[in-house]
Amino acid sequence: MTLDEPLIEGSGGSNNWSSGLFSIFDDLPILFYGTTIGQCMAIHNSVIVNNGLAMGDMDGSKISGPFGSTGCTPKDGAMCINCCIYCCFSPVYILWRGAVRTKFGIDGNIIGDCLAAWCCGTLAVMQDARELKARGLAYGGQRME
Repeated sequence: MTLDEPLIEGSGGSNNWSSGLFSIFDDLPILFYGTTIGQCMAIHNSVIVNNGLAMGDMDGSKISGPFGSTGCTPKDGAMCINCCIYCCFSPVYILWRGAVRTKFGIDGNIIGDCLAAWCCGTLAVMQDARELKARGLAYGGQRME
């Protein structure tokens, strides 16, 4: 592996998404989550793809620390940070979608991310979630080695 090759985690090695943008009925729990509270799903996906950290690799423990006795974890704090960022500047989702592509070496570019986010935002968030599930990182997905 050279330094300029993308890091491809999980199964396969394909440079395509594991499911299509319009494959919404492939996973009914993700469909339900995405169509009811899709913004929360986008925030959740962003923390998962960043290994439990908020945007900019901020650790959520500073937020969750005072609430540790209530069961809050650093991942919960990271979700709070990303929620604030998303509420103030929702186009940040385009960067989060790009992070999913980069993490798994999926072909595409920021123009495609912009089009998917602006024209089919909820569908794009659900596609990200299905990808995370297919790679075994979230939503009950099984990691295939």
